[in-house]
Amino acid sequence: LAGIIPNYNTLVVIELVARNGKPFVQVHFKDNTLDSLKDVTESVRGCGSTPCPLDQFLSCCNDYVIEDPKTICGTQS
Repeated sequence: LAGIIPNYNTLVVIELVARNGKPFVQVHFKDNTLDSLKDVTESVRGCGSTPCPLDQFLSCCNDYVIEDPKTICGTQS
């Protein structure tokens, strides 16, 4: 994946699974040229294993969460 623009008709599957009662995520990728899904969970920022603990998966994007979208977008009344 590494910053490459995906081909047309690319599929990404985010699967929520339970292991020993705890939530985990697995991420699968299928390019239109591949015959089967490829497990790319370890490519997700913050996930070093497959499956990835849900809390680790969700923490990947904290840098992109904004506290006050109205101020950022200039729509504050």
